[in-house]
Amino acid sequence: GAAAEVEAPSAAAEEEAPGQEEAAAPEPAVEGAQPVTVSQHIEGLGRFFADVVLASKPREEAVAEGPVRANKAWARYGEGVWDQLESRFAGETAGYRPRPRAEEGDAGVASPPGAAAEEEAPGAAAEE
Repeated sequence: GAAAEVEAPSAAAEEEAPGQEEAAAPEPAVEGAQPVTVSQHIEGLGRFFADVVLASKPREEAVAEGPVRANKAWARYGEGVWDQLESRFAGETAGYRPRPRAEEGDAGVASPPGAAAEEEAPGAAAEE
């Protein structure tokens, strides 16, 4: 009985460990380090999606674009990652349709001063 009691807490501690690692406090800032800018975040996202798309292409096509980059992308994300992402978020994106591009003169789109579209805008907004 005593051995089982000793084993149970250690097993529970092992199960909690991964979650605790994720919730660890952020590392202290390096002295003199600059905060990450929005443009750096955007660049990083661009590289991420470029790598995901590359890793999802047929091997010959991806290698033709750059064997080193293709191998890094496969190592990081695995082949077929785009399909995995698509199926993972399929429920959240179902029914999503991009909005048609607004044209100048449409309700809510800026028109040159004095344009007739400004007079039509309140009526168009009321119809919606």
